[in-house]
Amino acid sequence: PENTIRKLVDGGGHVYDTLNTARVKFYEREYASAIQNVQDISGRHEESQDILAKLCRGVGSEDVHDFLLERNTCHCDLGESVECRTLILMDGTVSMHHVLELT
Repeated sequence: PENTIRKLVDGGGHVYDTLNTARVKFYEREYASAIQNVQDISGRHEESQDILAKLCRGVGSEDVHDFLLERNTCHCDLGESVECRTLILMDGTVSMHHVLELT
């Protein structure tokens, strides 16, 4: 390690560039799946944010209805008479009281 550090400093003083390159390579190698997961869900996240904005503005009720129906299908095979329901949980802690007061 000491020789590596000496080589970095004596080789023109580009310590930051060398360390940054090594850091980026390590991050890409160690967190490749996490990066891919974030990329995979980013489109769905944007769509969800749009739906939440519509809910807050009180518009687009048909869009919200379609969004929920599309993502909350019943995946169990219990027959056509079985009804599936979506449960929406809401944070009711003090941190959300200003939002709760508006609804």
